[in-house]
Parts: sequence; C-alpha cells; structure tokens
Amino acid sequence: EADFMQVAVACTRLNMIVNHVSHAGIPPKVDEKEQRRILLARTRGAMHTIGVSIVASCFRDMGWAVEGGSDLEIDDSLYMRLSNKHYNLLGISVGRVDEVRECSDAIRRIQSNHRSNSMKIAVGGPAVITSPKAFERIGADFVTRSALDVMQLASLV
Repeated sequence: EADFMQVAVACTRLNMIVNHVSHAGIPPKVDEKEQRRILLARTRGAMHTIGVSIVASCFRDMGWAVEGGSDLEIDDSLYMRLSNKHYNLLGISVGRVDEVRECSDAIRRIQSNHRSNSMKIAVGGPAVITSPKAFERIGADFVTRSALDVMQLASLV
C-alpha cells in the first residue's frame, strides 16, 4: 500500500525516466516530407500523464514527429495548433468518465475544421480503460485501451 504522496512521487520519477530515455535515443532517419505527425493532448481531468509520455516515446521511436503531450490540454492552444499545422493523428488522453461530453464536443469542433479532414483522432487514458463503452460513439476514429492498441492502430494512419 502507498499513500497519495508516494504515488505522486513515483509517477513523477517514472515520467522523468520515460522522457529522458525517449529524448536520449537516436531518432530514426525519416524524410521530413514523408514523416507522419502526431499531436498529443489531454483533458483537464487527466492528472496521471505517464501514459501520454509513454505513447509519445513510442511514436518517436517509430519515426513520427511528436508534438504536444501531457502539458497540452483541450483548449484554444490545441485548436490553434491544429489550424496552423497538419497532423496525421491526434491522441487525446481522458482522465475521468465525466469528461465524455467535453471530449465529444472537442472532437466535433476539430472535425468541423476543413484542414483536419484527413487527420484521425484516437482517445485513450484512464477513463477509457475504466469505461470504454462510454467513448464508443463520441466521434473518435479509434478508442484505445492501451499504448499497444494505439501503436498498432497508428500503422493504419
């Protein structure tokens, strides 16, 4: 058993290790014009963000250009990035089941943007693992329950 502070410290340390290993590796050589791009974001309730860091690391290892991450929330800065650049995939980590509506509204807004027509949207995170059925009809292209799921689905993008 562990208390809140022990869990928070352990998660922070794990996150630092994942980020260090991810950025210390030599990225595969990919032609910049052919490189696929992913933007990662989270809902406000997604406080444990190690999953986002692990997904980012895996995509970097596969040669993707990774932007955003655990610091990017679903807000105006996310919409601004999407309007300024093309991404092949948007990954959203959802922290709480009561954020289904926020996530659904964000997906509708993103899909109404003509520039993002070819971009796929994947949702995952603690809330999706807990209640996957709640996220089945929110408009995402992929509803993933693990980092492995999203990595396998990324090959379809």
